Amino acid sequence: MDRVAIFLMCVLGLLAAPAAVVLSAPVTEGQVMLVVAPPWQNAQDIILRAKADSVGPETAPFAAFAASDTPGLEARLKHAGAWAVLDGQIISQLCGA
Repeated sequence: MDRVAIFLMCVLGLLAAPAAVVLSAPVTEGQVMLVVAPPWQNAQDIILRAKADSVGPETAPFAAFAASDTPGLEARLKHAGAWAVLDGQIISQLCGA
């Protein structure tokens, strides 16, 4: 049982480092942002309500990339219902894009 606990702690430690980088990175105005939506909303609808553009052909069940030339996108996305707005550049680097 001790080996399983040690193994799980190591795996969680490896996963926590990238998550900490993503969650602590400030969002840069004018860059692509990842919109995280609650399960009862569609990320694309949040992006439309925030008067932003969807970026890329792919979306995840609770997330999508968005961009806008108009300042204040992060605040607009949160006001439109996004749970979180993350730096899209860092996310794409972590995913290998």
